[in-house]
Amino acid sequence: MKIETDRFSIIFEPQDAWAAKEITTFADTVFRDLTVLLDHVPSRKIPVVITSRPVQANGYFSPFPAKVILYITSPANRFIGSRTSSWLRALFSHELTHYIHLTAPVGPPKFLTPIFGPDVPAMNTLLMPGWWVEGITTYMESTLVHGGRGNSPTFAFTYEAPLLEESMWSLSKGSYNSLNPPRGRIYTTGYLMVEQVYDMYGKEAFVDINRRFAAWPFFGMDPAFKKVTGKTASEVYAEALSKAEMILTKDQKPQPLFSPNRIGDYYLPHVTDIGLVGQTNTPFESGQLVLYNTGEGTITQVAEFPTHGADNSTITKSGSHAYISFLWSDTTAKESINLATPSYSDIYRYDTETGKYRRITTKGRLTHPAISPDGQKLVAIESIEDRWRLVSVDIVTGKITTLYEHPTGSVYQPSFSVNGESIVAVEIVSGKSTLIIIDSFGKASALLPHSEAEYHNPRFIDENTIWFASDMEDRLALYEINMQTDQVLRLLRDPIGIVGAILWNDQIIYSTYTASGYALRSTKEDQLERQEIDLKLLETESSYNEEISTALTADYPMQKYHDLLRFNVWVPVTMNIPELVPGATAMFKSILGKHVLQASVGYQIEEMLPLANITYQFSPGGYLLSFEGNLNEKTALVRRNHNLSTTTYIPFWKMITPQSRKTLSAALSFGAMFQDIDYAITGLGYLSYEWSRPAVPTEYFGSTSFTVSGGMRGDYRSTDKKTAPTIVGGIRGKKSIGKSAQVIGLDIDGGISLTGGTIENLNPIGFSVAGEAPASALFTARYSIPFGIVDKVVPYGGIIGMGISTHGQMLLHKGNGDLYWGDDFYFGTTLHASFAIGASFTLQASTGIALSIKHNQSRFLFAVNFANLFGSKEELFTTLKSNL
Repeated sequence: MKIETDRFSIIFEPQDAWAAKEITTFADTVFRDLTVLLDHVPSRKIPVVITSRPVQANGYFSPFPAKVILYITSPANRFIGSRTSSWLRALFSHELTHYIHLTAPVGPPKFLTPIFGPDVPAMNTLLMPGWWVEGITTYMESTLVHGGRGNSPTFAFTYEAPLLEESMWSLSKGSYNSLNPPRGRIYTTGYLMVEQVYDMYGKEAFVDINRRFAAWPFFGMDPAFKKVTGKTASEVYAEALSKAEMILTKDQKPQPLFSPNRIGDYYLPHVTDIGLVGQTNTPFESGQLVLYNTGEGTITQVAEFPTHGADNSTITKSGSHAYISFLWSDTTAKESINLATPSYSDIYRYDTETGKYRRITTKGRLTHPAISPDGQKLVAIESIEDRWRLVSVDIVTGKITTLYEHPTGSVYQPSFSVNGESIVAVEIVSGKSTLIIIDSFGKASALLPHSEAEYHNPRFIDENTIWFASDMEDRLALYEINMQTDQVLRLLRDPIGIVGAILWNDQIIYSTYTASGYALRSTKEDQLERQEIDLKLLETESSYNEEISTALTADYPMQKYHDLLRFNVWVPVTMNIPELVPGATAMFKSILGKHVLQASVGYQIEEMLPLANITYQFSPGGYLLSFEGNLNEKTALVRRNHNLSTTTYIPFWKMITPQSRKTLSAALSFGAMFQDIDYAITGLGYLSYEWSRPAVPTEYFGSTSFTVSGGMRGDYRSTDKKTAPTIVGGIRGKKSIGKSAQVIGLDIDGGISLTGGTIENLNPIGFSVAGEAPASALFTARYSIPFGIVDKVVPYGGIIGMGISTHGQMLLHKGNGDLYWGDDFYFGTTLHASFAIGASFTLQASTGIALSIKHNQSRFLFAVNFANLFGSKEELFTTLKSNL
């Protein structure tokens, strides 16, 4: 479906019509404000795709063709803060800022767009630092809309902690994200920079800097900054850091660390009979439940599972069972599209003694689980539209029952009372927060008036006392409320802030933030301040008023949407013709990405031949259909030919659990090759099964996995009028070596000719060999070593991953009843690197050498993968073609 306004084409599914109509009430206002501030009014209607299929919160601008994608689900982790009155408006403002900023025809695109096509301006983003791309959006979401990251105390943690610890990253490193915290480094850097530009140099300065940079982007941002502000970008960054540093409390020393002193997030734990058990997320182990070893600053793993942030686990008082919410996506679903894969968050039960999981819900939208002390009652929050409601989950059947729901608000971080009869949770309505108590019948009552104060991690200390974190006075601190007297006390402060605490024996264990991520600190109970707070400070009202359009949604009737190809851009390069010849390539893609078409034409001057390639992909959901045609293609084994091919990829089945991922898929391929009056026809079909363990971020070469595939290929040639059937198959496996992230692997690819012909195309890396037997297999052994967390600045971005791999290869043949090895051994070494370019592009590059031992020959290896520049399934299609 779609709704057409004067400026927008809003595309959605019927169940999301409410969101489309809501967007029309503020879209024109946001558009007007942004176009004035950014000095650019797009001439074409702006496509806005909205979807509720993914359970995670997200949104993004995507080029080719330029569009805005909005995920309706609001963030359960409140990453844009608690003061945001409308998730949809904040998200729309952020992504529309991208669209207007990145499609402005400034600099060379101003002259090139009329020649090469409407998506030429997107090319500027390749050389634009990530902090400039995301800085303006984060600033606008915090100024045009009430709330946003700029008004969130937890977002401020990401730059305040490194400043306090004197470990702030450079502006160059702020150009890209890496495994080093904070993961959203470009947002933090960008917000500080753009806020400084607007505050010190005026709103016109941003537009002027952007225009001057785009006019000649090859030397970075400094020339434009110098011309407009009189200072380099690094000098303006230093000004921004100095301003942020002024509000830090440097005379107050933080309490000793309780969690390990290493990169990662260590969240507020639970008190159990076996000790303190809490959730952690690190680049080295991904998600874990860990037991804190008293007084040692060390931890022992209880369970390992892939998680997607804080508040995704809980554990019984006995410590016998843990409950986790597990995020997974279903790419096999018919509703799946490239822009938004349906995803779910299900509850699993983990037995800490046996180490076994049991799935409780199926295709749920649940997170923030909480279990009663006796282990009999399980609650969680469930996504509905752009809100979160409190539900009970039957531990045996998985039945979900709504326990409490605010019609226009959300609840977060539920926690049971000591006797398990009531629940405390955070409630937010239109950017105003409070703590609520919910009884077993679902009746809720507010403990405090709704206000702009943030609340985090409420926990019962006894039946009448709740500890919670809040910024009701200034910086996030620890508070206590007595439910009988309504008295609120400030208990503890930290130079960065406190987001929650528990009482364990006579120790206070509290959650805070450091330059390495979220961490736990400890102090003695006798260090608590117990300063009474006057609740009148919560009665202040916001002076911010968001203008809402008076346009009636009835003016915009819903229409049927057809996802048709759009012309994006053409370039004077023959992208899909593997020869250096003059020519051009035109690219077409539909808004939803269901259709992708690339056409290349060229001319071979020496041979006076026209060359052409056309590639089309259709991806309606789950499966992929592709078509390719070539005119006068030159290949290594045969002379020039014309050829046509089509491939269908069908994923039959997928199962994803916290422990593994399993898939069963099939592919069918048909092709025809023509040379003069001769022709050949090829057909192939195969099945593939894959099992893999979830990889942790530092496993650069992946984790333990196993793949087996097999099928039948048939070839018919007009010259001999015979069909040559061949059985083809392969086995691929790799194994992680302990916790080192190093990987050993073995691949076996082979075929058996049923007519006695030789098996071709089993080529070692870098070499081509002729077939010599009716049954052959290529054995490839690999050993790969990642270089750990890599964060190195390079021009226009940084290196965020590196590793080296070595391989050895031999051919095994069976002919005339004998089994024998080939007479050559192939060996090679390859260096791999991942480059982050700007805000969202990643370039995979590799270089190495391959050796033929017998023939004493060497081959230089070099490869670059640009697949994610265009955001479709080119990489998958390329993999399929190479396998087939």
